[in-house]
Amino acid sequence: MERRHLLRSQDGFTLIEIISVLVLLGILAAVAVPKFFNLQTQARIQAVNAALAEGVSQVNQASAKFLLINGTPPVNLTSLTGLPTPNNLVTPYNPSGSDFTLTFANATGHSIRITATGNPGTTVASAKGNKTIPLPR
Repeated sequence: MERRHLLRSQDGFTLIEIISVLVLLGILAAVAVPKFFNLQTQARIQAVNAALAEGVSQVNQASAKFLLINGTPPVNLTSLTGLPTPNNLVTPYNPSGSDFTLTFANATGHSIRITATGNPGTTVASAKGNKTIPLPR
């Protein structure tokens, strides 16, 4: 008799409870997965912007060094890449361990075009962006 009582008093989840939990998990997954991929895209965009900001900083530093050495502002990219090492602007710029390679090119007028390209084998390998800035005067 005691054995029968044990078998009948077992507690468990009903089918309705299990289905409702699965439905809730499905709704959460439907909301969370697109949000996750959107965050990855935003992170790549921010990483490109940070790399481009580094490129702008390098152009400004090389321009300031050119002005200090020559007493006149630079006229084009060749002025900045022709400075004596270590003051010159290196193109393409790809320090070891970096996620991006920066390249610099002359643009129309007195401008420089900076391009950031994600290095292969990094999490930002598919990321690319560019920015044109006026040559500092």
